[in-house]
Amino acid sequence: SEDRTSIRKDKLFLLDKTLYAWSEKAADLIELFGTGGGNTINVTQAYPLSSGYYTLATAVMAVEGKRRVKGCCITFEESQGKWLTKQFVGTDLSSWEQIVSWEDFGGQGTVKSVTVNGQKMIPDSQGDVQVKLDEVKVDESLDAGSTNPVANRAVAGRFNEIEAATLFDSDVTEEEGKQTVTLKNKSGAAITRFTLSAGSGGGGETAATKIVLGASVGRNVIKEGSYCILTYSYDHQYMGGEDHGKSTGQKAAVEVRLVRGAMLVQERSFDNVSRGSYTLDLSKYLQMGTTDIYVKATTTDPDTGKSQVKQAYVNVKVVNIVLQSSYVLAEGLADGGYGETDNAVIPYTVQGTGTKTVFLYVDGRQCENRVVTRSGTTNGSFSIPMHGLAVGRHSVQLVAEMETGGGQPLRSESVYMDIFKAGNDQVLIGTKHVFRDGRILTDNHLMPLLKVGQYEQLSFEYAVFDAAATPVGVTILLNDAASQSVNVPRTVQTYINRFTSQGMQQMKIVCGATEYHLGIEVEKSGIDISEAAHGLKLKLSAAGRSNGEADPAHWEYGSVKTAFDGVDWNTSGWTGDALKLINGAKARIDFAPFTIDAATTGCTIEVEMKVSNITDKDLGVVSCMSGTKGFQITADKAMMYTGSTKEVVDEEGGKTIQRVGVGRQYGSDMWVKIAFVVGKRTEGRLMELYVNGTRSAADIFGESDNFAQDSPQGITIDSDGADVEIRNLRVYGRALSDDEEMDNYIIDRRTPDEMAVLFEKNDVLGEDGRSTDFEKLRKKGKGVMLVVRPDGLSPVNAENNKKADFLSDVHLWMPDG
Repeated sequence: SEDRTSIRKDKLFLLDKTLYAWSEKAADLIELFGTGGGNTINVTQAYPLSSGYYTLATAVMAVEGKRRVKGCCITFEESQGKWLTKQFVGTDLSSWEQIVSWEDFGGQGTVKSVTVNGQKMIPDSQGDVQVKLDEVKVDESLDAGSTNPVANRAVAGRFNEIEAATLFDSDVTEEEGKQTVTLKNKSGAAITRFTLSAGSGGGGETAATKIVLGASVGRNVIKEGSYCILTYSYDHQYMGGEDHGKSTGQKAAVEVRLVRGAMLVQERSFDNVSRGSYTLDLSKYLQMGTTDIYVKATTTDPDTGKSQVKQAYVNVKVVNIVLQSSYVLAEGLADGGYGETDNAVIPYTVQGTGTKTVFLYVDGRQCENRVVTRSGTTNGSFSIPMHGLAVGRHSVQLVAEMETGGGQPLRSESVYMDIFKAGNDQVLIGTKHVFRDGRILTDNHLMPLLKVGQYEQLSFEYAVFDAAATPVGVTILLNDAASQSVNVPRTVQTYINRFTSQGMQQMKIVCGATEYHLGIEVEKSGIDISEAAHGLKLKLSAAGRSNGEADPAHWEYGSVKTAFDGVDWNTSGWTGDALKLINGAKARIDFAPFTIDAATTGCTIEVEMKVSNITDKDLGVVSCMSGTKGFQITADKAMMYTGSTKEVVDEEGGKTIQRVGVGRQYGSDMWVKIAFVVGKRTEGRLMELYVNGTRSAADIFGESDNFAQDSPQGITIDSDGADVEIRNLRVYGRALSDDEEMDNYIIDRRTPDEMAVLFEKNDVLGEDGRSTDFEKLRKKGKGVMLVVRPDGLSPVNAENNKKADFLSDVHLWMPDG
């Protein structure tokens, strides 16, 4: 104004090259265009840092309120010479500082050049790139004069002819005094047979015997990744006479070999095999192509020393049939769904050899199919018209089938997805799933049933559309208990979780008044272990957590809460697998494990962690110390202290005072699970330290030692001395046993394969579940020494004289091999 005390709201203001105007909403002058780039704010230039670079989280926070407008772009230097540009896509400025409200801006995701075989291709005036590929002619039959490649089936057919006439096995049967010899090929088909006159059997000769051996699999052609169980049967029988066909009871050594091409894939041996049928899981040894399986039984007559050998053969062909769909859920939900005159285009990609048929199901009913005859990868699509569908949600499912000649076709995985027909103003929630078993949902197609193995990870895509706002709050409930709360934009999201409890579970995805229901069937694992639950006081897990949650700082167990300091929930925070703290960020867990004397009831503290970028190895990364009592894990060492000291005399008579405790060093840049276990004072006064489920150190604490802290402290996770990642943390009000510590470690592994390897490695108990099976130990390469005293250990335990001798029997078994 003329008195220069207020801003003229009807004028434009030019400062250098930037034009400003009054904004009623911002109640201030705002930039129209100029050096700020119009609708783009150069954060690095406008709000320079004294050191370092901006991240997206810090850059959006740096922009002052008056410059925050819908559709605004920001650009900032995130590292030396590397710039990032983002655009605000939220519907309300209140979500300005939420990362999900920002998307990439500009042409960073576009193709800038195409290079084929090292040669850069020049686009034409329309921007097209012409790539010429020579057509390769493939011969369908063998021709000595041709230089073209030959079709696989032509070569395979000729080899099959040769193999059909190749001798593999023979069989002898006796009937009416004559023996018939049948010569067989690998498949068991007879090549030829001839008859001989049977001997008289006189002269005191023993009766003739033979091995009866068979081998089979459920299906000779399976899909890659499917299960395959070998069943083989063995018997040793008399031939001829009154005992013809009866079992001799002779045991055999059985050898199973898996051969692919010229390579021996796996070999398993079993001794002292009795008459009967046996199974062996071959799944993990099979790969694409044909695997030959040979089962050989060898017996040795205990009287004559003569051996008999019989071999059985079966093969398994693993084929590739893969179905995928690149359909994007979020695009189908955009603008509230498809209109009355629109078509929903559902793309698919099918891979595999031979003839395949792709089927389309809408709302649980088959609508169309496409026959694909070419091998390799084929792309296609289905078009679903909307005019015949009701307003709202509809399910679409795809599956491919391949004929294998056995009468039962192989199925690919099936793909499930939701589409919507526009016509109401409700919040839309859609999901997309891949079912490995190829099942198709019919009657309950609007409530997907998901299946997952116990301890396996379940993941699927989902998208949410709310016409009134973005991002929007979404809550995911498991069995009516909130599992996750997140703010999501109008893009595809991925839900990930790992289920440790078997049985049926109910899931709901809730946004506003819309609820999306799913069933989850958790199938029991073959690994017969469970997490220790008795005495559990605290359990915190980072699995499945995301920085995009509505309240990422929420990490609780019952009434126990966690306070975070210095976590920006972008470069630090949740990774989906762990809690990651860097640059001095801290987490303080409001649980004091040493409020009472741990030696009274026992105590166990477990933490799985990883440290990296160490700057001070002596600072605690996970600790609970009050004075000289408690535990402290630094960047390279884990220790627990009772608070007392002891005098230690070295070999030269020197005396030093040491703190009573238990500890050991560990490595950085690797995941390690550390567990402190305090036993009861009345049960041996033992302190133990476990690393990765195995006892690594132990010591005895004093009768008068008391673990109770004078000023009880919570548990602190601190990144001052190193970056630290935490997967989980447990506290028990009792001392866990060796087996419980190992079971907890196995259960916390990331994949069922890791769990299976550890379970097999530690499976040394007998059928009663209590005693040790010496044979299992020997097969694992361990020697066994057994000390036996007729009177037991009672006299030994009662004797105080360390020089006293006791007679014992010692049995020693050396490891196999």
